[in-house]
This record gives sequence, C-alpha cells and structure tokens, in this order.
Amino acid sequence: MRGAASLTLSAEARMRYVATENNRLQPHADTEQMQFRGVVGADLRLNPHVRLYSELGTGQVDRDRELASANFQNRLSLQQLFVDLRGQAHGVLIGTMIGRQEFADGPRQLISLSDGPNLHRSWNGVRVYAHARRFRVGAFQLRGTRLDSGMFDDGIDSDTIIRGLNASVLLSQGEGPNTYLDPFWFHTEIPGFRLGGEAGPDKRDTYGVRLWGRKGAFRWDWTAARQTGRTLETRRIDAWGFFAVQSLVLSEQDWKPKLTSH
Repeated sequence: MRGAASLTLSAEARMRYVATENNRLQPHADTEQMQFRGVVGADLRLNPHVRLYSELGTGQVDRDRELASANFQNRLSLQQLFVDLRGQAHGVLIGTMIGRQEFADGPRQLISLSDGPNLHRSWNGVRVYAHARRFRVGAFQLRGTRLDSGMFDDGIDSDTIIRGLNASVLLSQGEGPNTYLDPFWFHTEIPGFRLGGEAGPDKRDTYGVRLWGRKGAFRWDWTAARQTGRTLETRRIDAWGFFAVQSLVLSEQDWKPKLTSH
C-alpha cells in the first residue's frame, strides 16, 4: 500500500580465528584468538519521508578478555540509532540523517568502518545530502563514539571530530561503463593523538578528488589528496598522497577470478 509503514529486521554473525607469531616483535610471543561479531538491526520506514534505523552489536573473544579493547570484547553496544528525514524538490532528493551512524563515504584509504575489530567505528551527529540523477552532494558534522565493554555504556567523545563536504558527479553511465568524479574535504580532530612518546591534539584538513568506475571487465579507483594541519601543536603537516587500485575480471562465471594491482 502506498505510504504504508514497513519494518525490516536484519542480523549478521562473523566468526574469525587470528594467529600471530612473534607478537609485538618479541620472539616466541605467539598468540591465538577466536573473535566473534554479532549484530542485529531494525529498519522502520514510517512513510516515504521518515525512516528510523537502530543496530545493536556484541563482540566476544575467547582469551585475553581483560586485555581486549572495547571494540573487540563488548557485551552489548548501541552501534547505530538515527532518523533519516527526506523529501523531493524539483526532482532532487533532499534529506538529513541525525543520530548515531556509521560513516565511510570517501576513499577507503582515508575513511573506513574499521572492519578489523569486532565492532565497527560509529559517529554521532548530522549528515545532510542532496541526490539528483547525475550528481550528489553532502555535508556532515560528526563526533566519535566512546566504547566501553559493558552493556549500553558507550558514550560520545565530543573532542573527536570529523566534518566536511563531499560530492559525486556521474561522468558516464551505462550497463558496462560507469565513471564517477568525487571531490571531498575532511577536517579531523583527535585530542589525544600519540606519536612516539608524545601525546597531544591532532588537527588535519584533507582535500582531494577520487576518480572511480568500470568499463566492461576493467575497474579502477584512483584518489589524489593533500593533507595540511598540525599535530602535537608543534609539528606542521604538509603531505600529498596518491592511491591507485585497478582490477581486471577474468571470468564472469563461477568464482569470477580477477587480477588486481594496488
């Protein structure tokens, strides 16, 4: 029925075994660990304009629990809880997401969910976006989630900040060729950044552009970025980076093998 509410439930489970030899570069300091991630989610769409999403997560390890950080050993965490408000204006989708949410809208070398630990990294704040047929733009102001290992004891780290602007322009489209150009700006602040034996505030601005897409069996993802700022208050940051990932699918059948270079 048009405009009717709907509820979608989801679940994820991951079990992983990790073995490390000469841990922390110490001879014969070998470790083994089983790691478990469990996530349940609920997506409630009240109507085409209002969506509520929540996600609970648990992380468990089978040994060294007292040494494990809260993103590995965690009884129960509120991973996500946000409201998504949206509407159409002259053919453009305009919306905002408010609350706790995951964020990985950018080159994976710079922005990621941190999928290695049992629990993903999440943020608290607001995102606004506008989507049209050939472009999208967005802005965001987010603060870090501070995890603890108990039940619902995670809070907000108000001094850990990411804000910025991003966009994506469709340069070509089709069943086989798709090419996108994504300019971006990220501003990050970490209050207790550690470098060697020193600790202090770290503030950075990263500007860049990402070109990615595919044409037939060939896929590419190229990013150029410049980073400025200061770390530990006294050290100036002035860096350039270029990341290139490309792959060629050898077969579209069965296992779909491909060649990849980084």
